[in-house]
Amino acid sequence: MTTANFKFRYAGGAFLVVVLAAAAVSGVLALRHAADTRTLSLLAERTTRERLDPELQARAQSIAAHAADSIIGALRAADVNGMARRLQPFLDDATLSEISVTGSSGRRLFAWQRSAAPAPGALSAEVTAPVRAVIDGIPQTLGTVTVSLEQAAPVSAVSLAGRLQAESAGRTRLTWLLMVALAGSAALLAAALAWHVTQRLQRPVDSLIKSAERIGQGDYTRPVEVRAHDALAELQQALERMRGRLRQSTINKNYLHSVLNSMTDGVFVTSPDGVIKVANLAACKLLGYGEEELLGRSILAVLEERERAGFDLLQAAQETRETVVRTRSGQTIPVS
Repeated sequence: MTTANFKFRYAGGAFLVVVLAAAAVSGVLALRHAADTRTLSLLAERTTRERLDPELQARAQSIAAHAADSIIGALRAADVNGMARRLQPFLDDATLSEISVTGSSGRRLFAWQRSAAPAPGALSAEVTAPVRAVIDGIPQTLGTVTVSLEQAAPVSAVSLAGRLQAESAGRTRLTWLLMVALAGSAALLAAALAWHVTQRLQRPVDSLIKSAERIGQGDYTRPVEVRAHDALAELQQALERMRGRLRQSTINKNYLHSVLNSMTDGVFVTSPDGVIKVANLAACKLLGYGEEELLGRSILAVLEERERAGFDLLQAAQETRETVVRTRSGQTIPVS
């Protein structure tokens, strides 16, 4: 073996070792980048679910309250067929997966379950509402209605996860191309450049992960840093817009609660179908209920039984009218 051949083989071996080391470093960093991108995808999906879960829960509470009000007469008469007829309109709801009625003795009187299997990753909510009636002037609980809802995973979360996965795949390809290009460069320069470029790709993802974690924990005060020329700028802007909307929604909700709780008059805020969304302190004190006991119930549930049949929610929203409410203790109070 000549000296030239030995030097060539030594240089070639050293170069191969450096290239393999650079490839290993680039591979590890690429895997870390892919893992961080998957983490961000899961955080974004979890944030979207945390925003939609309360809405599905509120809808389940509304359906359960309406179903409970609709079967009072049938439950008092122990008429199972009557209960089935009363609950039929609720069974047509595509999101309803299960509904059951249990008597005060604990015996199940009616049960229905949708035969179709839930979609993978579907959101779910289960609520139990009491069936109450006033018998001989005494409020009594005749039984309970349990409602289960299932809703397909939000399209926005799936779309965002797909965009993140595509972005991760593109960045992984870029890292491997960079590794091939660095193979012809000097060993130290190649390793330093690979480290520098990969770290530069990593910083925006780290920043987005931290921002998504803060938003997931309810901190909407710190803006998301948006880099004007960064490849993730569009995703950063979308996350910043979501943060702004959630922050404004929280501010508006807190302000509304503050104003309503400072009023001396009892005030209810209901949805268009009459489900109580907000009850201020004066209203809770007047009726003798806690706020959590009133939220999600129908406004008809707090009216005196004789007033329910003639109560028109649309008319009440457009003009002042007098009616009678029944407190927790059974006392009736005229209100307007």
